[in-house]
Amino acid sequence: MNRTSEFFSYLSRENHIIKNKVHVPVQKSQFSEVTNEIRQRLSHSRDSVRELHIRLRKGTIFGEDEQRINEIIISLNRDLAQIEAKISGLSSIKTKPQNYKNAIQTLQQSLSGITKDFQVLIQRRSQIMQKVAERRQLITAPTRGSNFFDTMYTDEVEYPINNLSNQQLEEHRERYDMVRNVEQSISEIVTMYQKLSEVVASQEFDIQRIDQNANETLDGLLKGTKQLEKFYEKTKHNRWLIMKIAAVLVFFALVFIIII
Repeated sequence: MNRTSEFFSYLSRENHIIKNKVHVPVQKSQFSEVTNEIRQRLSHSRDSVRELHIRLRKGTIFGEDEQRINEIIISLNRDLAQIEAKISGLSSIKTKPQNYKNAIQTLQQSLSGITKDFQVLIQRRSQIMQKVAERRQLITAPTRGSNFFDTMYTDEVEYPINNLSNQQLEEHRERYDMVRNVEQSISEIVTMYQKLSEVVASQEFDIQRIDQNANETLDGLLKGTKQLEKFYEKTKHNRWLIMKIAAVLVFFALVFIIII
């Protein structure tokens, strides 16, 4: 008996099953995907804060460091705002795990910690720029006597500016204007993050209120279920009573008919 065709059909069926098992992707919930993305972006923001701290610790805010510092500040400003929006949107996802509140609270705490560190660095940069602005005023200030020598200070060196050309003085003035504009931008960023901290606090209050409303709703459902069970028990017992009364009446009716 030739069973070759049956053997090949069996192999094709098994291969089809194996391929289906291999190619079926593991479906993750939308909540898990969003939380994983938020964790990755928080990690990236934490690295950016660390890099900003290292560059500010060097004490140099001009040249390549200045450009990179401005890029980090702008990037962190944008990323933290987007992360806060994503965390706020987690509560509106339909399918959520049982511990979603703890997950949201943990993400908010991480965001709050990074935001506080960022605010500290922003304040430190503002102080540095304020010192630089004061030093630039010394550069542009007029001399008050023949024995008075203007000097320009940095964190490491001090040197007279008598030999500086007009072009160099003009460059210093331009840098001073740039520092003043950056300082104004930093003050705006600090104000924005103060508002962000208020938003995070209000989100925590909203989560607590939602939790309380959910508990009240659950208690109401349990009470309603108990009342339905009591009503069912009463109805069931009354039905048996009515059937007994009807049986008694039928019995007496039959007896009365037989007697007649």
